Amino acid sequence: MNQSSWAYLSNDLIYVALFTYAIAFFVYAFETAFSVRANSAESASRIDRTTTTRSNRLGTIFFLIATLAQAGGVIARGISAERIPLGNMYEFSITGSLTFALAYLVIGRRYDLRWLGLPSSILILIILGTAVTLLYRPCAPLVPALQSTWLVVHVSAAIISGGIFLLSNTVASAYLWLDRMERKGERSAFAKRLPGLEILDQLSCRLVA
Repeated sequence: MNQSSWAYLSNDLIYVALFTYAIAFFVYAFETAFSVRANSAESASRIDRTTTTRSNRLGTIFFLIATLAQAGGVIARGISAERIPLGNMYEFSITGSLTFALAYLVIGRRYDLRWLGLPSSILILIILGTAVTLLYRPCAPLVPALQSTWLVVHVSAAIISGGIFLLSNTVASAYLWLDRMERKGERSAFAKRLPGLEILDQLSCRLVA
């Protein structure tokens, strides 16, 4: 395959990832909408997840497929450009959102982050959608100002930290929302399925560290 073919493959894989993330979003939205089903009127905290657990697993499968397609798109972009794909805002966006997706999947194996599936898919769709529609640039050599070995060190560190920080920011946003709800009274039926404030605070701080 020549450079042009790799460039077309990269674009196709990014579009596949965007489409698959959209499917994951709709599955996560279904899971969120129907997860609040009390077993009895007296116990709203006992949620029936018989159906939604399968939906969440299906959403995670689509999310994983989309992440793999996006990773393939980033790699193909690098092969086409014959350099690390960090030379412009389009490449920064697709690589940064990939880091965020990988952080969600990897950290989700240790912590129960299933409740973050919906906001995570929304954020990635916004980033990829903006990259494809507004930031896209054809493959080209680096401008002289970026032709430095330090580009790999500097931008790679920025992408890794930025992706993980975005995940931490999402967790912190959930903390602020739940804290405000608890100050006003009791959590809603949906909010009761989310982790406690102490767990969210600890996870957010660890991700930042």
